[in-house]
Amino acid sequence: MSDSTQNFDLAARAVQTGQAVANLAKDDAVFRGAVDAFRAGDADSFLRLLDRIKARPYCEEICRWFASKECVLECLELCGLPKADISVEQIAAATVEIVRLSADEELVERLADIIERRDPKDFKAFVEQQKLQNYCRIICHWVCTIRFSLICEVLCGPLLEVPERSLAAQLSLAGKAIGQLTKNPTQLRQVIDAAIKLNCEFLQGVFGGFNDCYWICGWICSWRSLYVCSPVCRILEIPKDLIDEERQFAQLSGRLADGPGAYQRLFAAIQSQDQKAYQALVDELKIGPFCFQLCHWISVEVCNRFCICVCPEPETIPLFTKVGHYHVDPIFGDFKPNGTTTAEGYAFSTTINLNGILPDGTAPDALEYRFTYQTLPGPGPVTPISSPAIPPTTIIGQLEYYYWNSFLSLWLVGSTDFYVNNPGATANIPQQFGPALTPSVDTDSDVNGWIKVPRYNSLFPGGVGRFVPTGLLAQLDTTQLTKENFDLTVAGPGLPVVAGVAVPAAQQSVKPLFTINFEARNAVTLVSVGANSLAVIALSNTGYTFQRHPDWAGYVAGPTPPVVSLDILEMQAGGCQPLGVNTNKLHALFTVYHPYLGSCSLNFGGPAPLPPVTVPAIPADGDVFSGAAGLEIDISMLVPCAYVVFLNANLNLTNGDVALYGTFQDFIAFCRR
Repeated sequence: MSDSTQNFDLAARAVQTGQAVANLAKDDAVFRGAVDAFRAGDADSFLRLLDRIKARPYCEEICRWFASKECVLECLELCGLPKADISVEQIAAATVEIVRLSADEELVERLADIIERRDPKDFKAFVEQQKLQNYCRIICHWVCTIRFSLICEVLCGPLLEVPERSLAAQLSLAGKAIGQLTKNPTQLRQVIDAAIKLNCEFLQGVFGGFNDCYWICGWICSWRSLYVCSPVCRILEIPKDLIDEERQFAQLSGRLADGPGAYQRLFAAIQSQDQKAYQALVDELKIGPFCFQLCHWISVEVCNRFCICVCPEPETIPLFTKVGHYHVDPIFGDFKPNGTTTAEGYAFSTTINLNGILPDGTAPDALEYRFTYQTLPGPGPVTPISSPAIPPTTIIGQLEYYYWNSFLSLWLVGSTDFYVNNPGATANIPQQFGPALTPSVDTDSDVNGWIKVPRYNSLFPGGVGRFVPTGLLAQLDTTQLTKENFDLTVAGPGLPVVAGVAVPAAQQSVKPLFTINFEARNAVTLVSVGANSLAVIALSNTGYTFQRHPDWAGYVAGPTPPVVSLDILEMQAGGCQPLGVNTNKLHALFTVYHPYLGSCSLNFGGPAPLPPVTVPAIPADGDVFSGAAGLEIDISMLVPCAYVVFLNANLNLTNGDVALYGTFQDFIAFCRR
């Protein structure tokens, strides 16, 4: 991101933050409540106050505003008025002391306790005892930066309860990471110089892993604002009413937000370290006694963004994780060797969800991914999965964006679905001025199945938003891989099939099995970044055409997934004739077939008592039939009346999320005289 684009982004966020804190400051009691909630880490109260001004979406930015302001005020209380600008030599020496203190369990716990209690007397005694007078502000800002980041984590973190983390423990972790630098004084000085100049290229890779880099860059931001702002802004007195002074600063922040381009010019001056330009803006915008406070806040925001460059989070590696809610990784044991689910023995049918992990729009590299399949056994050749096997109903994420609500005169946060293979799908993002933005919200698979991961990353007013994945990588229409259709009503070996006889082997499903492969790569270099597979999955899409209850208004049914055909032998002999009172046996003719037949039952409907019926067990091939002689059933207990015999079948099929189809049924009526 270029400096001009970065400044616009930061300035846009500052406008939102300034307007929000100014709205809080309209009421003294509300603002004091917000300060109290912030200091106490009371998320419920803090968020409730943000909800009153419709500012919860900006919680993190607002919290950082409070953190910056509170850090300045707290260190004024604890260290007094600054007597001189800080130097590079002071920063280096203070860093050595920070490492020393954080390595001593007793000292770091004392330091954390004093800062949390905000006790000037104890802090002064601690500083004098440890001979830290020359480094008081630097150490204070380092501690409070970590402390308030923990508070913001609680206030604006996930809705799930965030475990409380010890400030002393976090100081120890940070000090250990920073300690890498103090081992080499020359390197420490080079790091400080590069940080002052915001030289991301020099610092990238210097700090080791992401966690160490995070702590070290936090240390940089804690002192850099002091170094940048002290020469241009003098703090002449400590406010008598700290919260009232903070409220006045909130009002100023709102006034600057209403000034056209004010924040953009301020950020540009701080970013370029142009002291004259910043001082001129202080005079022009009548910032007055808040010169340092404003400079500190802006400098911290600039440094936080700088840390994203220095310490990019490890790139999210795309991964295929589940079919519906069944895990792909064999460690979970969700699949059996025959490709069905371990629980219930389901095969998969219709359209299934291939779920997994994708990076969001902030990913540093352009990535693409695809699925392929291979038929088993073999395996067969690798075949890409593309349109139409990936239908346009595939929603891989959301485009989150700011839109202008003309009724409320506010920028609000909205979202819309992001599709695969849905050409023409667009978002509609109303703007404060000019026409709405209409970015495409579709990414199509190419002929080889590759799907480019969306890279929208402009989540600020006037931007097209940011792509946020929601867990689906692709929907797969399994009928594009296998679709077996059989007509059992035609003439042929073992055909036509009538109720009571077996379905011939040639008309039974081959129970197709597949391997589904996933791969991801850099879209520019085509270098692989990850791959995994589901070794065996059973897919089933059968369609059977067959005859239902031919001796009672029968008809040709289908195609349907199973065969469910029922007849009564006695009705074949005499048509639709009632069974006499001396006829105590009924012979049910039935054929039920599906490769993944889950259950099969036969029961009577009519006045009680009704005969219980036990059908044969389901064999491995899923073909249950009575034989030409029928299943003999004792009906001697039936009183003269009309009855219905029901043949029921349920299938072990799922789309990965729910069982499919329910009960398939055939039925036939008869009369008992």
